[in-house]
Amino acid sequence: MDPIKSSLDKWMNQKEWRNRYNMLRDEVLKDPRILEFKSKHPDLTNGDLERNMMKLFEYKRERDHCDNCPGLDLCPNMMQGYQPELTGSGREWSVAYHKCSLKLQYDEKVKHRRLIKSLYIPSEVVEATFDDIELDNSSRSEAARKAIEFVESAEPGNNAKGLYFHGKFGVGKSFIMGAVANALAKRSISTIIVYARTFSGK
Repeated sequence: MDPIKSSLDKWMNQKEWRNRYNMLRDEVLKDPRILEFKSKHPDLTNGDLERNMMKLFEYKRERDHCDNCPGLDLCPNMMQGYQPELTGSGREWSVAYHKCSLKLQYDEKVKHRRLIKSLYIPSEVVEATFDDIELDNSSRSEAARKAIEFVESAEPGNNAKGLYFHGKFGVGKSFIMGAVANALAKRSISTIIVYARTFSGK
């Protein structure tokens, strides 16, 4: 009796697995992106689809994750921050991965930050941009204009005039300095921001 029960359980498990497989297979073959891929490759046969079904499963799962993106930090894809792309035709298929827009933005931000080194400088200064500067008086407007001219003309390795601002505490000199550093970073020019008294030891 036990051998019969064991065989029956095995058969039922196989049947359940097959039903589950068929359900997932139908979902995959109805996926709009996979239908589009098929339309671009009219030479595909049912045998080609079955032979590459695991790749189609992978592609659909990862793309579904992207469609319901929870953000880069919580990305559930096998390669965090990468989107899948179905490539190939006929018998040879593959799932290629490329960076998503969030990953590209993150990498650019990291690259940007690495170009700006600072010592004992507040984060609001290090992250300042020209868009953040309040042009509420003529002196600050003129200072911002001169700073933008400096950024646009700066050529590392060539002799050029520096930029010197002076004024009372709290008028925005450091903020403009941070904006200059960030604008230069966008041109892939590295900078270092230091507090003069810390640098000189006085």
